[in-house]
Amino acid sequence: MNDESLNESTLETRIGTVLKNTFPAFRELKVKQQESFLVNFGKHKVTVDFKEPSQYSTRAIYDILLTTDDEKNNLILLELKKEGHKILKDDIEQGISYARLVHPMPPITVISNGNDNLFFNTYTKVKIEKKSVDFEFIMSLIDNSFKLALNDFKQTIEILVGRDPKIIVQIINDISASRFESISGELADFTKPICQNFIIERELTKNLKKKTKEKNLIGIIGHAFSGKTNILYEYYRSYSSKSHAVYYLDCKEAGYSIFQHLANHLTKTLGYHIEKGKVREWIILSLSKSENIEFVFLFDNFDIEVSEALKNEIAELVDLLTDTSHSIVFTINSVSYKSISKDKYRNYKTFWGSKTHIMEISELSMVEFEEAGELIHKVSGSFFEAGAYFAIEYRYPRILRLLASFCGRECKNLPEGQGLRIIAVPDYETLKILASNSSYSHEMYNLFKKLTIAFLKDRNNKGTTYLRLAAQYGGISFSTIKEVFKNETDSLLNSGFVTKYRLQDGMSIVYPKIPELISYYGIDYITSLLVKNHENKSIEDIYLDFEKYCSPFINNDIVGARVLINIGEKGYVDLFSNLILYIKSLNPSKSSINDGTKALMIIDEKTSVNIQFEGEGFEEGFIGNFFPYLVLSQLAGYPMITEGSEKYQGYDFHLGLLLDLAECPYLMVRISNFSFNNLPPIKSYEFKDVGTVVCGEAGIIEPIVQSIQKCFYVIPEEIERLYNYAFENRRFQVIWRIYLAIRDNVSIVDENTSKRAQDFLTRFEQEFPDLFKEILEKNKD
Repeated sequence: MNDESLNESTLETRIGTVLKNTFPAFRELKVKQQESFLVNFGKHKVTVDFKEPSQYSTRAIYDILLTTDDEKNNLILLELKKEGHKILKDDIEQGISYARLVHPMPPITVISNGNDNLFFNTYTKVKIEKKSVDFEFIMSLIDNSFKLALNDFKQTIEILVGRDPKIIVQIINDISASRFESISGELADFTKPICQNFIIERELTKNLKKKTKEKNLIGIIGHAFSGKTNILYEYYRSYSSKSHAVYYLDCKEAGYSIFQHLANHLTKTLGYHIEKGKVREWIILSLSKSENIEFVFLFDNFDIEVSEALKNEIAELVDLLTDTSHSIVFTINSVSYKSISKDKYRNYKTFWGSKTHIMEISELSMVEFEEAGELIHKVSGSFFEAGAYFAIEYRYPRILRLLASFCGRECKNLPEGQGLRIIAVPDYETLKILASNSSYSHEMYNLFKKLTIAFLKDRNNKGTTYLRLAAQYGGISFSTIKEVFKNETDSLLNSGFVTKYRLQDGMSIVYPKIPELISYYGIDYITSLLVKNHENKSIEDIYLDFEKYCSPFINNDIVGARVLINIGEKGYVDLFSNLILYIKSLNPSKSSINDGTKALMIIDEKTSVNIQFEGEGFEEGFIGNFFPYLVLSQLAGYPMITEGSEKYQGYDFHLGLLLDLAECPYLMVRISNFSFNNLPPIKSYEFKDVGTVVCGEAGIIEPIVQSIQKCFYVIPEEIERLYNYAFENRRFQVIWRIYLAIRDNVSIVDENTSKRAQDFLTRFEQEFPDLFKEILEKNKD
């Protein structure tokens, strides 16, 4: 019979027979059998739980610890071998080594193969020439016990670790747990990259699990604050186990050998010096003996600054793991990977470039965003408004953690069960929250202030088409970067906060990876540029400067609106009023597509496509000049009272502004170039004499709809005036956009707001169907 065929009843019979022969009194003395127990490796406790046959021929098929009924004394450690297995010296050493690390130490170790039952004094390792023992004999050994000498303890550890990979697996997992714990903190502690209560499960982690089965070297590319460390922690948390060792090391904190790191940790844990070479030997032995065990090494922040010694050791591990079931995963920013993957002087792949399988971190997918929304609600009681899925700002884990932390703070004083509603379309208040991250150092803030200056300096250069379009990603020409940063340029490029690319026309572009900081610092800087010497310029020229500086920002609508507010708050009332009136006159327009029309489309930070249309009869076109209306759409969320005007009284001008914006026949949204991969298409309808109408399922995705909602909270009577005017004058777009803005407020906590919203909906349900019927009649053809 082999060990694989042993079933539970067969094992019980064998165990009963051995115990009856070796320790006849065990039943009468109420001795307990423990099939799972702990052995102490210094501060680490490793579970011994071999309830299933082992894969190793020399390994016991069963370990049993006999204890007194009160568990105060351990009596015997029994190792049951295969029937007929010849008991070797290695079997004896291994069995006694386990017994010596159990606390309290059992005085007797028994090795049995069914025929031979060998007794050993655990303390002295001397064979006991007996065929059976009684309780008195065992207790006499306990009474005469002594502590093991340090050398005996060291030998015991080395025997077990060198022969049983499961020991090193659990020690490695414990080390990783300790390291992850040291970089974990509360939701609001942004000095810690991990919050264990706020882990967004990423598809990339699941794919990583599959790839570690197929590839020996995997590189995860992501910019600073993109969630690389969280990916590694999620992998560790999901997949570390008794048969899956996951070793984590932050390369930024590791200035020396991996094996020395392990040796230092074990030295602290075990209380005696462990040589680096011994650890290396244990790891290699474990890798060679791990038929059913996987080792995965996670190296975080494997960037340019990593020491050559550490790189060489990781390269050695790569060689050791090649064509095995084990793997290495490292995280790196794109600049550093480009540096290590290609030869500097020739177009050759390096060791890392040829062996690494690359996985890139992107913004959250639709499914991941929905799960993140549930997580935010769980930790803060807050939730996203319908339509928030369309805002690219909400697709980044670092931003969602900031929002969750902010909502958690703000909700502390609310009654139980209440939370905040996170607006669907981000505004300046959102930007301010995102820029106020306590994990951003003073040096980092200074760096981004300089990047802001460089970004705006580029706007004064005409540049190429590529440069103008690259600006939509926050791109800055490398020549301007060198001009602004001077001798700090290399430090900037190696910081991980920017990425440098070479475009198709040979120009090099630098992209900041936290664009909201550029936007936040840009607002005050643009304000100062516009008010300077504005008396000597026409309003047309001032607007051209306004557009030149604001429009290239990724969230240009927010930047532009806040710049206007800043101008007014600083006392430049005439400039503020004249700019708004001029911008209001700049209506969006649709440009038709004709035979020969050319377009340049930037697909991502590195790729562009030239498009030329041929033929005639194109029904579609490009919507142009919508930046002015997007800015006003954001501005309209801040009610403006007119004073000292013969034409306008109170909120008349503001309502006129809302009316003009809400009547726009085009879909007015800021679409980020970053968002093409993961944003779903917008459901909408086209009606003659009305324009594009967003489907109700989409929620709030237009800034003007969000601004109507904000005004509804502050000046509800004025929004009611606008609503009444729209119904009286059959203004379909205005009515529909007000409906989208207000419909979800029927469930709001404030009773007055809820009742007013219900009144709006009641009128909508009564009168809108007839208006909609009229529109459908006009669009029959």
